[in-house]
Amino acid sequence: FCAIPGIRGRYRSRTVTSVVQEAEALLQRGIRELNLVSQDTTGYGRDWKDGTNLPGLIHQLGRLGGTFWIRLLYGYPTGVTDALLDAMAETPQVCHYLDVPIQHSHPDVLASMKRGGTVTSLGNMAFRIRRAMPDAAIRTTCLVGFPGETEEHVRHLEEFLRCAAFDHVGVFVYSPEEGTPAFSLGPGVDADEAEARRTRLLEVQRAVVDRKLEARIGTTGEVLLENPLDGGAQCWAARNRYQAPEVDGCVRVSGIKARKPAGQIVTVRYTVAAGYDLHAVGQ
Repeated sequence: FCAIPGIRGRYRSRTVTSVVQEAEALLQRGIRELNLVSQDTTGYGRDWKDGTNLPGLIHQLGRLGGTFWIRLLYGYPTGVTDALLDAMAETPQVCHYLDVPIQHSHPDVLASMKRGGTVTSLGNMAFRIRRAMPDAAIRTTCLVGFPGETEEHVRHLEEFLRCAAFDHVGVFVYSPEEGTPAFSLGPGVDADEAEARRTRLLEVQRAVVDRKLEARIGTTGEVLLENPLDGGAQCWAARNRYQAPEVDGCVRVSGIKARKPAGQIVTVRYTVAAGYDLHAVGQ
């Protein structure tokens, strides 16, 4: 159903040395967050067939030392191995954050999507991640309206989201992409019904988010300052380790000197939850 792999071509992993060298150059310029992202980040090194893998890359980046963040974006459930989770837990610069699109939870839909391998790894994935990193934030995306999806399938996905309690969820409506195997399956679920299913899932997720953000009120943590906000009062837009750039919520921080340079990592105390965002004061 996804046209991107056909557009981008075969996986091609960069060498560990080239990634580490780029990371060093970015850190020397004052960058304080390194995002590792690809079509399948958890599959890094698979094409080399020499033992190169993501856990090894993480360890090499951690040896650079210093105060900065490493964030992993876009992996597959089948790639969330014990070795990866151990490397993340052992490397202090790594944000305890995983972006792992599941697309769906029901085995029938996943099989139709040609993601049958996801079924076996999906059931206890969230548990395994949080066992290795109790504070971990997990982002995922789901697809509704896929050809053949039934009401039973949607209820299964709703219950899965409640139980897995993901920190961030994006929900998309299926659209046929010419050239993909799914295109031959037909147009999918009626557009209005598919949109209604999307709304249902987002409502389930909103309840999860409200509970999780409320639990942060009164606690302290690190945030990365991004840019001063209008309105004075020494306010900054920031993100914590559990929020990826552009796709997750943010932290609105007050009590920070406007002349501080962007990219600084500071400690704040969370005071209010507002939608998908948090408000905090500098410490």
